[in-house]
Amino acid sequence: MLGKLRVGVDACTLVSHRTGVGNYIHDILLPACEANPAVTWVLYSNTDIHFPDRPNVVQRSNAGNARGVFWQNLHLPKLLKRDGITVYWGANGFIPLRDLGKTRAVVTIHDLVHRFQPAASEKLVRWSRRVCQPSSAKKADVVTCNSDSTAADVATVYGVESWATMRPMISGAFAPPSASKAAEVAAKYSLPEHFILVVGTLEPRKNIPLFLDAVAHCRAAGIDLPMVVHAGGSGWLAAETEASVTAAQAAGWLRRLGFVPTVDLPALYNACTVFCMPSTYEGYGMPIAEALNCGAAVMHGDHLSMVEASGGFGYAFAPTIPGMADALKLFASGKMPLPRREQPILPQAEPSSDVLFAAIMEAALSECRPVQPRRSPAPQPTR
Repeated sequence: MLGKLRVGVDACTLVSHRTGVGNYIHDILLPACEANPAVTWVLYSNTDIHFPDRPNVVQRSNAGNARGVFWQNLHLPKLLKRDGITVYWGANGFIPLRDLGKTRAVVTIHDLVHRFQPAASEKLVRWSRRVCQPSSAKKADVVTCNSDSTAADVATVYGVESWATMRPMISGAFAPPSASKAAEVAAKYSLPEHFILVVGTLEPRKNIPLFLDAVAHCRAAGIDLPMVVHAGGSGWLAAETEASVTAAQAAGWLRRLGFVPTVDLPALYNACTVFCMPSTYEGYGMPIAEALNCGAAVMHGDHLSMVEASGGFGYAFAPTIPGMADALKLFASGKMPLPRREQPILPQAEPSSDVLFAAIMEAALSECRPVQPRRSPAPQPTR
């Protein structure tokens, strides 16, 4: 059967400057393609695709005017039929709502931000998620999620059981850097000796304005905090965040690096005094696991997905001004328990690339037998 299996993939987030979901898809998809050379993998996007060339990978870029769910529903079904796709992986939470004929479907849901943090998304994105994501979950032959936290939300809100949890495949590149690489990155970005590192696109859910308010509150109270260094580009609905960042820069206690390539991130994580992820909501929280793997001390918002990402190893705080100010005061006093990891945070007995392929095979056979939910074991805290 493998020689006839043709797997279509939503590759719209595989762009040149990949961030969260794009990194998630890339790092699961690439080993799945390499481990299954008899399978033809066809990547679909409405813009240019950035993915390594492989003999069994075909790229289908369609630079038409339609975007998002409009492209998914107006253009993609015809392409899937034309290419004889056996199973389509809706890697970013959607599958076409039109009848796909003989094509089966796997959908991966990353978060329910449209439900729990609606103001954090632009109106069109919010409504497309509200309409299309629950329909995709109910229509798909197999549903997977990126965390047990998201799976629980999907079961509660959509009434659909996740077949398996596919956690991010944290690259082996996220490890303490060599001395030469550390020195190169420190010089490249003129890093101070001590700093609080924040990584993430400037968008509402990342909670940067409130975090900077908490820092300013502490500094005004005479609490000695190191400089804040932010790595990440500007995103959507970012006017308030940009204003907060600009004000902190003008005050001299924040340095903005902009987009930082993945190759430089391990050294940044390793060099920081503490890594902070102040988000109010995440589907998982990949930077937390990345930072821990690089030897960073970590504190983060107390949403269950971020606790899951840290394996219970980070210090969790309420993502409010008082909650973050209390955490920063504890950090400044040296009393915050912030041990550094010596082993990777995600020792996966069953890599998510294998889980993906198992989900694809389950979907391919779903006409023959009922689909049964299947769980991947959650990573256990080792503290």
